Amino acid sequence: MITDWLTYITRFDPAFREHIKGASSSRILHLERLLGFELPGEYKDFLNLLGDDSYNLDLIYNGTTNLEDIIDFYEQPIEPGDEELFSEYFVIGLGPPPTEMLLIAKNENPGSITLGEPPGIISHASSLENLLYHKVFTRFEIGSKKFRSASISQESIKQEMLINWASSENFYIEEFSDKMNICVTKNNTAALLGTPPSQSTHKTWVLIGSDDRDYVKYLEKSLEKSFKLRMDQSC
Repeated sequence: MITDWLTYITRFDPAFREHIKGASSSRILHLERLLGFELPGEYKDFLNLLGDDSYNLDLIYNGTTNLEDIIDFYEQPIEPGDEELFSEYFVIGLGPPPTEMLLIAKNENPGSITLGEPPGIISHASSLENLLYHKVFTRFEIGSKKFRSASISQESIKQEMLINWASSENFYIEEFSDKMNICVTKNNTAALLGTPPSQSTHKTWVLIGSDDRDYVKYLEKSLEKSFKLRMDQSC
């Protein structure tokens, strides 16, 4: 998965490989000893490639996924009341205080990703691989466009309905879409439809990026008509 994902991100940032740094096998083994089990291959591949420096990949907002920080976390006593959480998940990312966590499910293969501050964690991606793709898609495919918009809803909109909407607008649905986030493209436009970060009180969001301002406005109206999604910000 890392090879394919690296090829994808270097389409947007050819120098990315030069800035990242993997963790040593001895430090990865140290984390496994602290956890008491062997890390899943997907996460181990991530650490081998990005464990010491992920070059501002920002998998968790304003936080860290560096192995040293994860080891430091696990060398401290578990907070009272978090025992059940850590029986089901293990931490791969830490946000600023109050500590938000990026977590992988232990008993799934691949492990699904959740995000939040216990006990208010939410589903974030179906796998670490998908999370990596979603971050790059949002940062580069959407972020590089001249005009951007975010539409939000207090309601949880079913993924099938969002997929049907994207198909009706003749978007191409990227293969790394999942149950939490659908990534779509068409010509000079890209959009992500799914679950907002846990800091948000909203249940559904759509991020749009396009080089055509009029098309952004058209999509905003289409979303409002279809789902009563309202525009949060547009530029």
